[in-house]
Order: sequence, then C-alpha cells, then structure tokens
Amino acid sequence: MALQITSLMWLRTIMNFQYRYGLSMREATHALYTQGGIRRFYQGISPALVQGPLMRFGDSASNAGVLAFFGATNREDVPVWFQTIFASASAASIRIALMPVDAVKTVLQVDGKQGLSSLLRRFHTGGSSVLFRGAMASSAATFVSHYPWFTVFNQLNDFLPHYDSRSQQLLRNASIGFSASVVSDTVSNSLR
Repeated sequence: MALQITSLMWLRTIMNFQYRYGLSMREATHALYTQGGIRRFYQGISPALVQGPLMRFGDSASNAGVLAFFGATNREDVPVWFQTIFASASAASIRIALMPVDAVKTVLQVDGKQGLSSLLRRFHTGGSSVLFRGAMASSAATFVSHYPWFTVFNQLNDFLPHYDSRSQQLLRNASIGFSASVVSDTVSNSLR
C-alpha cells in the first residue's frame, strides 16, 4: 500500500487540484510545481499513508467479520450475497469514520499547508460536520464497489476447490481476485 501511495500520490494531487480549480493537467502540474517543486505533489502523504491501509483493513475486516458472525450463528441458510450486503454497509460506515483524515489529506493536496488553517477556521465556524462533507457520496461509492467485489470473491471462494499445490492455489486465488475486480470495476466505475 505504501508503494502504491508514494508512486501515485503526485497524480492524485494533480487530479484533486484540477477538480478544485478547473485547470488542464498541464496547467495544474505547472501551478503545483511553481508552488513548491516536487515536494508540493506529495503534500498530504502522511494522512494518505494512514488512510489507505485503514480503508483496506476496514474493507477486509468488514467482510471477514460479517462472514464469521454468520458462521458463528450457524446460519448457513443465509446466502453469501446477502451476508455481503452487511459487510459492504460496514465498510461504507468505516469510510465515513475516516472522512476527517480524507479532509486533511485533500486540503493539503489542493491548498497546501496554508489550507490547514482554512480548514481549521471552517471547523471552528461550522463544527465537526465540516470534516464529513462528502461522506455520503464516499460511503455510497465504497458500497457500490465493495459489494460486487466481495460478492464475487465470496461466491467463488466457496465454489472453487482448494488445492494442496501452492502454485495451483495461487492461480486459484489470483483468478478469484481478477474476476472480482473485473465485475466490481464494471459495476462501479461509472459512479467514480
């Protein structure tokens, strides 16, 4: 996760800057570079390094926790796709809880360090709700991508045989992950 964040943070900063100021990629890149060189593209990296792993953990823990709950209650009659609805709702709730970290990260990306004082002023004026702006949209996007991914993952994980051979098991797991990603991306990319 840290490698993914550090290698792509600059691009995400450019995108967020473009969204905020309505600039072309070239204009946004030039403006950011003028504001602080290469380091300017990585403002907000600390919150990103906290947020990214916590979101992934929340997604996986929600799925594992809900499946374990249904397993412990001996409710094998409840279909996996239905169980996954609760897992996705849990993951979406975790995303809401992480919105303050996202707010700090995005403000740093878009407005740099001086953006933090602006965020603090808005916090003092508007209260904690300022840190949760966009939470419902983020939560909905999480649900819409989490649900198809984990539904396919859980269904295939139950359906496909497990292997003793490490290479066959790795191929099985890779196939499940790839299939889940194709379905999730097909369903959710129009909303992101």
